[in-house]
Amino acid sequence: MLQLTNLTQRRNLLFFCVFGFMMAFASCADDKSKSDQDDVTLEEPEMRDEDDAYKSQKNRKAKNVKDDALKGKKKRERERVSAASMPTFTYPGCEDSDDSRQCTIDKIQDFAEENFDIKSVQDEIVEGEHTVRVNFIVDNQGRVNQVETRSESKLLKEEAKRIISSLPTMNPAMKDGKAIEATYALPVKFKIN
Repeated sequence: MLQLTNLTQRRNLLFFCVFGFMMAFASCADDKSKSDQDDVTLEEPEMRDEDDAYKSQKNRKAKNVKDDALKGKKKRERERVSAASMPTFTYPGCEDSDDSRQCTIDKIQDFAEENFDIKSVQDEIVEGEHTVRVNFIVDNQGRVNQVETRSESKLLKEEAKRIISSLPTMNPAMKDGKAIEATYALPVKFKIN
């Protein structure tokens, strides 16, 4: 009987030690500094059908950033803002719109449709609607930089990159009256007949 009680006490002690360790770990994992919680990235809902090539490219880029940091190269710092005051850039003509964000998305889509060179892709792309996921940065001067595209079609990716890179200068995102750069992601749809 004494051995059973001893064994039970040891089990209980082990259980509480493990439980305490897990609670301490979980509480530390939830502690994030304010700068980790704030972000400038403005995004539409993510598409879930990422292809393997994009994932491997993303992993290579992440590795290169780490390698550059280890080599002592300066990493470009980005301005951080709280989600409550998240800035957006606006397309020319959308400044006075009630919903300037939606107006900007619509204008970018219209610009893509107007400047789409169907001849560059029609021989290799099947008819229908195709979506290219586009990520880009609008810098503090309102210029589009670092355009990245994601699609099953290499030709559509190149065409979307060409179009988004040629967007006119926009009104940059603002924080406390100061222009800052903002990352943006949106799907661009192309209809091929």
